[in-house]
Amino acid sequence: HYPLRRQRQMCIRDRLNTTFRSTGGCMVKDYPRLLDLDNKENLLVLTKNGKLISHCGMLFREVVLGQIQIPIVSIGAVATAKEEQGKGYATNVLNHGILKAKQRGAILMIISGDRGLYLRANAAFCGDFWMATIPYNAINDIPYVKSPNDEISLRRAKPSDIDQIISLFSTKYTRYLLPREDYFAVLNGAKVFDRDADWWIVQHKNEFIGVGALSVYQGVLVLLDWAGTTHALEHALPVWNANYKHSAFCFISSSKSQFPLTWSNYLQLRCTEGTVIVLKADEMWQLCKTRLEERLTHEEINHLKVESTNDYIRLSYKGGPSLEVKGQDLAFFFFGCEGIYLTAVTKHIITKKKKKITTLKVRILQT
Repeated sequence: HYPLRRQRQMCIRDRLNTTFRSTGGCMVKDYPRLLDLDNKENLLVLTKNGKLISHCGMLFREVVLGQIQIPIVSIGAVATAKEEQGKGYATNVLNHGILKAKQRGAILMIISGDRGLYLRANAAFCGDFWMATIPYNAINDIPYVKSPNDEISLRRAKPSDIDQIISLFSTKYTRYLLPREDYFAVLNGAKVFDRDADWWIVQHKNEFIGVGALSVYQGVLVLLDWAGTTHALEHALPVWNANYKHSAFCFISSSKSQFPLTWSNYLQLRCTEGTVIVLKADEMWQLCKTRLEERLTHEEINHLKVESTNDYIRLSYKGGPSLEVKGQDLAFFFFGCEGIYLTAVTKHIITKKKKKITTLKVRILQT
């Protein structure tokens, strides 16, 4: 394994285009921040007899999850030459990436997929997310469509909108903390969740009240990302409905509060396909403990005994029977509907403190 060198950029481009862009397109153009030479130290390749056969790209960023800032690494463009698949090369490169990420101080590894490759590396699903699916013919039946606010307007986003867009995304409960260059990249045509996207601005007079990325996928109009008020989203939908040919509109979010109340009949919970690996369970637990301290008294915290390694957390209350929790299960504390799982965990500790803690795993609390 070794980082990308300038003379290998063309080889990586060709390998990734063969895997992910067989019908046309260019991965370097679609993911400039990941595959740019400025990120060459985080692009890992495996070669065999001088031939590039496997690749794993990494981007180091920070996210806000459950109101806590966490250093993370996102991985992408994981590919192996077709004739070399099934020999463990992708696992080899991924494991090397995990080791490098730990050394760089990342606590979580966020992955946009549920391939066996990631699940074998102890990746955990991110939890349940809310999804609204509204058929095309039903959009005009939603009450607010019949009385739009004339002072609200929509237009396509421009690079000059960058400061207002960053300001809107800074209000989200769960969000990436991205440098300006990342926002410029997506506004200039980079992919959003591997989809071509149109960025729209929603304004009330001269005030920015919403920004969203839209894409039509298999006939469905998908809102890939959104920051703004529910009022803005209500008024944006009929405009988008008139500008795109589609059979239904779909929006997925970790926060139920992002959906207008008038969409309630179209909401349902679904499990995301995204996965996460907890790289440092002990540091993850310290972040969890900080959140617990906001809800428990100092005395109660002192009675909560914790032993942690990168593989597990063992907890007991007032010397009672201990419960071992896998490190990746702690990820559920920070995914879901605005901290609902963490709230459920802390309530359980408070109300059941004299009994064995048997439901600390958030998977159980989701049911």
